[in-house]
Parts: sequence; structure tokens; C-alpha cells
Amino acid sequence: MRDVSRRKVWYKNKKIIGAGLLLILLAAILGLHSLNGVAGGSIDNSANFQAGQTPKTPQLIKVSGQNISFTYNDSFRVSPSQKPASPQLENFNYVTKQSPFWQLAVGVRSLPSNNLADDGSYQARANTPKQYKLSQWPINGRTVPVFSDETNPYSKAAFVQSSGRLATIALSGGGDSAQMDALLQTVVKSLEWKN
Repeated sequence: MRDVSRRKVWYKNKKIIGAGLLLILLAAILGLHSLNGVAGGSIDNSANFQAGQTPKTPQLIKVSGQNISFTYNDSFRVSPSQKPASPQLENFNYVTKQSPFWQLAVGVRSLPSNNLADDGSYQARANTPKQYKLSQWPINGRTVPVFSDETNPYSKAAFVQSSGRLATIALSGGGDSAQMDALLQTVVKSLEWKN
């Protein structure tokens, strides 16, 4: 009889532990989701089509933050962004609305030295040439360093500096590399710094 009651207690404890683990997992997922809250800025959607319509040519959407403004095309939707913490100033994240999945991330951080070598993200790529191939893109009369992650189907990050600040524009996903390069160039070319 005692063995049966022990089994009941063990089974009840097992259910409680399982429910507790499930709650912890759910809280972790929701916590990560909430960390990705929008940092700030405004989006001008005036060029967007009505729901259900499919544009023949992607329309450009202008984003205006505290430090930068830029455009991206309407094949993306806003994805929650992590609230910036020093030295990060702003974050903007977007994902495609349909397959193939692409992710666009634009971040602005403080770089008081104006030296790219002092940025950890840039330096990590520069120190790993077997994984990250560096190319220089001529954009708007300046040379923009762009790293390509050779271990992914498509993953590139461009680094644009201005007055003690650094914008990192990263695009990753699967699909047509030429199309993705064109989109990354559109965003980088449209980037404007605010005072």
C-alpha cells in the first residue's frame, strides 16, 4: 500500500515539475520576444498598398530614427527590436513577409574613436578572414566595408561611420544573392545621418 502512495506522490511531483518546466520555457520565449521591443523612430507607410494587394514593384518605405534615416522595401515587415543599451543607440529589425525568409537589421552605436578597429563586431569579422570575406563597395562617393559570411547562403554586413557613430546594416537569408545585394545597397545608399 505504501508503495502505491509513493508512486502517486512521485507521479504528482512529476506532473508539477513538468508543468513548471513548461512555464519556465514559455516565460523564456516571451521574455526573449519582449526584449526585442521597438527602439524608437517612425515609419512612413504612405507608399504601402492595401492589405491583400501584391505590388508589381516593391515600394520603398522611409524610416526616420533619432540618429539615421533610411529606406527599405515593403517586402519586409517590422520585427521587434531589442531595446538599445550603451554603446548601442538605435536598432531596427525587419523580416520578409513571405518565403524566402530574409532578415534586415540596422543598428547604430557610439564609436567615439571613429576607428572601425575599435568596434567589436567589425573586429570579430576582420579577425576571421576564413569565415568573413571583406569587400569594399563604392557608395555615395565613399568606400563602405562589407563583410560576407562565407558559411551562410547569404549574410552580409555593411559598416558606415559618421561623427563618432557607426551604423551596421546586415542582411541575411536565402534566395537570390543579386536581389539581396541590390536590397542591401538600397538601404546603405539611402542612409542619412542626423545631427
